[in-house]
Amino acid sequence: MNRTAWTTTIAGLLSLLACWFVTAQVARSGETTSAPTSATTTSAPASKPATFRVASYNINYGVRDARSIAQAITILRKSDADLIAIQEGSSELRLTLARDLKKEYPHQVLKPGDGAGGFALLSRRPVKNVQMLPKVAGGYFRTMFADVELGTPGLTVRVGNVHLMPTLLQGKNMAADLALLQKMEAVRVRETTAILKKLPKDKPAILLGDFNTIETLTVHGLLTKQGLIDSARQAFPPPKTPPITWHWPTPSGTEWTFRIDYIFHTGHFRTTDHQVFAEGPSDHYLLVSQLEQVPEATSQEKHR
Repeated sequence: MNRTAWTTTIAGLLSLLACWFVTAQVARSGETTSAPTSATTTSAPASKPATFRVASYNINYGVRDARSIAQAITILRKSDADLIAIQEGSSELRLTLARDLKKEYPHQVLKPGDGAGGFALLSRRPVKNVQMLPKVAGGYFRTMFADVELGTPGLTVRVGNVHLMPTLLQGKNMAADLALLQKMEAVRVRETTAILKKLPKDKPAILLGDFNTIETLTVHGLLTKQGLIDSARQAFPPPKTPPITWHWPTPSGTEWTFRIDYIFHTGHFRTTDHQVFAEGPSDHYLLVSQLEQVPEATSQEKHR
């Protein structure tokens, strides 16, 4: 999320979050570890299914200096992902990706954008049919779609690299900020509705990126009602709490921490591991899930 815009909202948002997000199970204070937070679910299949790893990282378009970009590149390598979706990729970052990660990720799609609107897809296997959805009314960012080879040889997965409307509050009074928050969630609902229309019916798909919303608001429910699975939630079922993906320092010396970045997938896959790397130069953390293909009959049943 844009750091300059967030800086102007601190006082109002502190009180707003305290009263309005009380049901959210996404805040975790004092998390400073640089080790990945993960959960693994185990099963005993009759035969070993195909597995692969997908990651999402909002690197923050303000990350432009060589040292910070090098830190981000190190984290991308540590993820060991087969596919990485990047949001807010600056021009400096895109040049470095093309130069330094070409061997590990020979299939790259690097799309510039205004301000924080840059996108990138890094893949070990071919990427085809790249499409950029237009912005919706009131929205800030587009959405990148592509067909990517993942899992079993010959399997094509529709992938959406998502960056929804950020929460930009005025910080003047609670009532005004609450109204703005609701208005921005409505924009995110419009964005999400447009994205869902581009998903092929009963075909394998993954949506991942910076959704700029929390689990208890409308967008998350809209996605899960369409049969998409929250990967972190599959790895951390209630009463467990999935790891946070975003942090922001406050004037008091504490941090806001929320889960606003997600990996969603269709029932063609199940999450066997989910990690968040709580380190790096961005206000967002990299998240990565290991996905396992489910038997075709089981997948069809999930989509009825």
